This record gives sequence, structure tokens and C-alpha cells, in this order.
Amino acid sequence: MVLSQDMLRNIFRQVPSTVSVLTATDSYSIYSATISSLVSIDIDAEKPVVFFVLKKESLVGKIIREGDPFSISFLDESQAEISSKFALPREKTSLVEPDFAYEAHGNNVFGISGCFILIKASYIKMFDDYESNLYMVSVENSQINRFKSPLLYQDRTYGEFQKFRD
Repeated sequence: MVLSQDMLRNIFRQVPSTVSVLTATDSYSIYSATISSLVSIDIDAEKPVVFFVLKKESLVGKIIREGDPFSISFLDESQAEISSKFALPREKTSLVEPDFAYEAHGNNVFGISGCFILIKASYIKMFDDYESNLYMVSVENSQINRFKSPLLYQDRTYGEFQKFRD
């Protein structure tokens, strides 16, 4: 059986994934976008390596290629509205009056307030041989809020992970 592109997309829509938002800055503005296919590649390295995908025309992708650190926020189960906002094309957000709750994590590194996990990362390399760009980045630092649960996306629907307790 040969899988069509639509059949393959439908298959991967059934696999739940965490919802992540990449946030980068230039001198004046904050830029955020949802990312897809976030995968850890080398967690044993001194600086672990992850991959993710952005659209070819992504402004956030252009900014992170300039080399400044940026953040990846794994959203909390209560933040589906945030994901919807950043999944759509939009204008840049002013650093002076952001229209969304960001949290500072060092020099010009901002993340989504109240997120489940925050990773501070640095650009290593981009692979552009595909329909979208594949980014390789190093994890410089991370923090987790163990009292929160990840926002999941499956079959075009947001949900949450239900923990089983004794």
C-alpha cells in the first residue's frame, strides 16, 4: 500500500505532541511562533542538542540564525489560547508594551509566563533541503515547573496529560 501525503498527515495527527513556542528578540521586538516536531537528539552531550521545524518564510527562524540565545516554552495545559495565537501570522510585539505575558530569562531572552518547561537555546545549524527548515540547536539551560502538566496537541485538538495517582 502506498501512502498518500494526506494519509500520512492523518497518521501523524493521531500522535500526541507537546505544544511549544519559540521566542526570539532583536534589539526592539519580541517574536514568537509555535514550532513542530521538537525532538531531542543528543541528551548526553555537554550541551544537549534538539531539532525542530519552522516554515521557510519564518521571521523567527531568520532571527535565531543571527546567533543570539532564544527560548522554547513548552506550554502548560491551561495555555491552549496562547498556542492558537502564535500559530497564526501576526505583527511583531513591542518590548515596551507587549500584548502578551512574557518573562525575562537573562539578556534579551524571554519566555512564555507560566509555561510547563522553558529551555534557553542557541542556534547551531539549519537544514534547508526540505519544504520546511530543520533547525539544530543546543540547550544552554532549562527549567521545569513540576506542578504543571504539558499542553498536548492531537488530531487538531488541544488536551492534557492525565497523571495516574495511587
